[in-house]
Amino acid sequence: MKIGITGKVAITVMIIVFISSSILTLVSYQNSYQQVLQAAGVELLGCANITTGLINTEELEKAISGNKDSVDQVEKAINWTIEKKHIFETHYILSLEGKVVAGDDTFHAQGFTHGDMFFLDNEVIEMITTMKHGTYSKIYQFGGQDRLTGYAPIFKDHDPTKEVIAINAIDFDASIVAKRTWEMARNTVLLGIFLPFLATGLTFIFVRSLIKPVLSINEAVKRVATGDLSGELDLNNKKNDEIGELATNFATMRKSVKEIIVNASSNSEQVAATSQQLSANTIELEITSKDIQNSLQQISAGSTEQKEKIFIADIEVTKMSDHMNEINIEVDETAVSSSLASRSANLGGEKVQLVISQMNTIDQQTESIASNVVTLKKRSNEINEILTMITDVAAQTNLLALNAAIEAARAGEQGKGFSIVAQEVRKLAEQTGHATEKIRNIILQIQDEVDGTEVTIQKGSQEVKKGKLIVEEMSQFFSEIVVNTNESSTKMENVSKGISALTNQMTQLRSMFEEIAIVSENNMNSTTKMVFATKQQSEMMDEISAAATGLAKMAEGLQEVVDRFNVNG
Repeated sequence: MKIGITGKVAITVMIIVFISSSILTLVSYQNSYQQVLQAAGVELLGCANITTGLINTEELEKAISGNKDSVDQVEKAINWTIEKKHIFETHYILSLEGKVVAGDDTFHAQGFTHGDMFFLDNEVIEMITTMKHGTYSKIYQFGGQDRLTGYAPIFKDHDPTKEVIAINAIDFDASIVAKRTWEMARNTVLLGIFLPFLATGLTFIFVRSLIKPVLSINEAVKRVATGDLSGELDLNNKKNDEIGELATNFATMRKSVKEIIVNASSNSEQVAATSQQLSANTIELEITSKDIQNSLQQISAGSTEQKEKIFIADIEVTKMSDHMNEINIEVDETAVSSSLASRSANLGGEKVQLVISQMNTIDQQTESIASNVVTLKKRSNEINEILTMITDVAAQTNLLALNAAIEAARAGEQGKGFSIVAQEVRKLAEQTGHATEKIRNIILQIQDEVDGTEVTIQKGSQEVKKGKLIVEEMSQFFSEIVVNTNESSTKMENVSKGISALTNQMTQLRSMFEEIAIVSENNMNSTTKMVFATKQQSEMMDEISAAATGLAKMAEGLQEVVDRFNVNG
């Protein structure tokens, strides 16, 4: 059976009062016992001294010598004591050696007779023979009975100045001491038995009225323990004592816990929304990264194709140079060669225009990549700001959970259930902080990669612009070639000079093609690096997306914990 705090306090008070009353009763009984023992001893001593006057000392001396008639006379005299004072047990006379000289009828009924040795303490003998005054014994057992004896010296001729000839002894049954003590201490003992029950009843009533407000607090604590924080708290306690302070502090704690739960719910929703936004931004960044990767792959493929075409163009220019040399030998074939050169120049012009178009595309893609990188950098900064906000929220949640745990610890056993919830909230906050820190590190890595990519793109853009200028110059050269070949058709007389000039231009053009090939190869290498960087960025976006998903799950877990509490109303 469960015992309430009122019962426990009442039982404790009863035990304390019972022990105290028992100690006081025992001490009182012991004191009463000693007083009764002393009073009985004094009474025996007084009676022993008085009854010495009943005894004829001459007959006593004869009785000590063994005279039977004298013994009978002395015993007849001392029988008067027991007949008149029934409170006494026996009356007898002992020699200084402890032998029975005479005894009353009760003494003889106990089995003692003239000449028997009887118990006599050496201290008593010493007191009577040396100090010559009476005394009384301690309780002792002799002859199968507990005795208390008063002793008085019997002087020769009843003259205290003369010698002691015998010892007058009167006994109490020792049980009379306990009886008298009980009669004296009975009320105290009964009061000592009654007081614990009285104190228990009064304590029960007092404690019951005292802790009545605690019962309402306990009911409120049970509601909080089950997660019910709804409604207003009315403890109906107007006392200014510790219980009133407890009620006030509990109401304050409940209000604080309710605010913590509401804030935790709001924060979990905000964390969930933020994680969803982060996940959406990550998906958008991942799509952008894939677009950049595809564009860079196209640029890489275009650069490879451009390199091949430039190589072909270089071969063609070499052939054209050889043809120009042959023109000096075979003037008759000048028209044919001129026509071939014109077609080759036109083809070269088209190729150059294609290269220019591709270079423009590369430039546009590079600018687009640069813009996307800037956007990615901006998004990374925004994510970093969101993570900072999440970290602050997690830290605040952790602090609130710690405060809640402290308040729960102060509440003792009543706050144990809420302490577990506060620990779970604190663990979730710490896990959120760890996940946020991991995401922050990933974002920092992305920002570093983005910065490197931005630098690489800027360099690639500069190289593309250089290549564009060179190709534009090459286009101009091809235009001049076309003009020259057209003029050579109408002005054959200037063929030799034109061929010489064309040969020189072909040499320059070949050199330019070599430079363009180098630029194209560098551009292709840079694009390959950018493709690799975008792949890494895509992988990082996947990690961020996974972390955002984990953060959303944590927010859901926190929301589940918060949902255990009813804070409506």
